Amino acid sequence: MMRLNGLDNVLRSFRGAGRTLRQEAANLAERAGRNIEAEAVLNAPVDTGKHRQSGSYEPTNNGMGAKVSFSMAYSPYLEFGTGGLVNVPPGFDDLASQFRGAGGRQINLPARPHLIPAFLKHREIYYNDLKRLLSRL
Repeated sequence: MMRLNGLDNVLRSFRGAGRTLRQEAANLAERAGRNIEAEAVLNAPVDTGKHRQSGSYEPTNNGMGAKVSFSMAYSPYLEFGTGGLVNVPPGFDDLASQFRGAGGRQINLPARPHLIPAFLKHREIYYNDLKRLLSRL
C-alpha cells in the first residue's frame, strides 16, 4: 500500500476552499440583491410612500440567490404602466403578462420602471463578480 504524505492536508484545503468559495458566492448574491433593492427603492415613484416602503430583499436558494420585490397590489402597474401606456422591456413579457387587466376600464398610467432597471444593472455587475470568483478555481 502506498501512502502520500500531506494528501490529507491537500484534500482538507480543497474542502475548505469549496466552503470558502460557496460563502463568497453567497456574499455576492446577497450584495447584488441588496444593491438591487436599494436602487429600486431609491428610484421608485413616490405618492404616499407606501410603494417605496414595501420594497424588500429576501435570500433564496440557501443564500445563493436573491428575491427583490415590492408588495403593494399596484406595484406592477407602476413598473409596467397601464392601458395604452404599458411598456414591457424585452425578456419580461411572461412576468408582465400576469398583471394584464381584464380590459373593463381603460386607465392610462405611464410606466415608471425602477425594479427592472436596477435588476439589469446589478445583474451585470453580479455576473462579472461571479466570473472573477469562479476564475479562481
